[in-house]
Amino acid sequence: MNNTAAATRTSTKARWLALLGAAALALLIAASACLNELTPQGGWSAPVLEEGFFYLGNKDGRIGRIEVQSGNFDRNWPATTNQDLAVVSSQPSTGFLGSCSGVRAGQAIYGSPLIRDGRLYAAGYSCTGNDCEAGVFAVDLESGAPVWRERVVHVPTKIVGRLAMGDDTLVFGTSELDGLDDPPGYLFALDPTPDAATDAEPVGIRIKWQFPTDGNVFSAPAVVDNVAYFGTTGGSLYAVDLEDSPEYLNQPESRLLWKFKAEGAITAPPLVENGKVHFGDFSGNFYALDLEARNRGAMPETSIAPATEWKAEVEAWVWAQALSLNGVVYVSTLGGRVYALDPRSGRSLWPQPAVIEGQIVAQPTAVEHARGPAIAVPSGRADVYVVGLASGDIFGQLFTDAPVKSSPLVSEGFIYVHTEDGELKTFSAGDLTERNCVETREGRNCQ
Repeated sequence: MNNTAAATRTSTKARWLALLGAAALALLIAASACLNELTPQGGWSAPVLEEGFFYLGNKDGRIGRIEVQSGNFDRNWPATTNQDLAVVSSQPSTGFLGSCSGVRAGQAIYGSPLIRDGRLYAAGYSCTGNDCEAGVFAVDLESGAPVWRERVVHVPTKIVGRLAMGDDTLVFGTSELDGLDDPPGYLFALDPTPDAATDAEPVGIRIKWQFPTDGNVFSAPAVVDNVAYFGTTGGSLYAVDLEDSPEYLNQPESRLLWKFKAEGAITAPPLVENGKVHFGDFSGNFYALDLEARNRGAMPETSIAPATEWKAEVEAWVWAQALSLNGVVYVSTLGGRVYALDPRSGRSLWPQPAVIEGQIVAQPTAVEHARGPAIAVPSGRADVYVVGLASGDIFGQLFTDAPVKSSPLVSEGFIYVHTEDGELKTFSAGDLTERNCVETREGRNCQ
């Protein structure tokens, strides 16, 4: 077979696998969302630590603030109780992955808050049938007051992933708009300039532009050097320029720097490090692409350059962002496995992957355990598993009695875990015992 025929066959196979991955995801959403660990119950927002407080999205579409030292819920912070900042409606919600009995509109914020320059940005959404509405808002970190004149920017779509910030642009991925699936997704760009003060110059049009994509954008974009990297359920990884340049005026599609077609849907946030972008797909593959070669336009959309890029096989879909730690890339799957890969070649560094009970939806977190360096791996079934870095041995578990679909946060010898049932639990990193628990909606100690 000549090279042209081989390339054509590979390209056709990749397209079919991407379509099959997207179809499988659609079937999961439509048929089995209430039967597995991706059911939309809220609690996907990981806590963010800033100046002595935790900030996290809770189930009623608001941001909770908890003092680290005391573990107390800060009821005096206005953004916690301000009804105007709730990003959800009062109608029943079909949620992120289809209609489930008992799921209400308040279960809205999935991505972790983004904190930049003394301001907090967050987004969430709710649906009634196929009618979805998302809201994006920004508040002053100290006062909790809205920093935008319009308070909340409403978009008729779903926003699942965390927001990201370029030099002067706030970006996020969406599904289709107004239930119309052509195109099936977008990268949105907002002007983050604060203008709520009475003497501030009004921003006017908050939405700068929207870049159409070939699938839903469920993951958070990774922004490096003012370029956004993100994947779609259509199986494409995009690199999009965020510069405010006249050449892009009224032509958002021209912002595309390059695109890569994977063999399956991409929902995991990309990891960009050391000149490579790492990501997994729904065909059991994990990729490392060379940014320099891609930025030069030297690579076709479906090709891997063996000298500088690689693809490794993993046993299941990849939903969580990979973790880079001490020269190793750790890849987690919905099959409950964790792989330790060489970032230069993709070669497995453990004799076999670590195995936990449950799907891994969120990125693991580095932690120092009494037995040595480890990672805390959240389980979509229940608990957080502590996995040793030397060979993938299980050191122990943090018992949560609830699914964990957000990344644990580690600080000063403690591990903080936001569970799907809305509790923020504190564990000792040394002996893994529970030390504190707060209900993030009401601020009470857990029962």
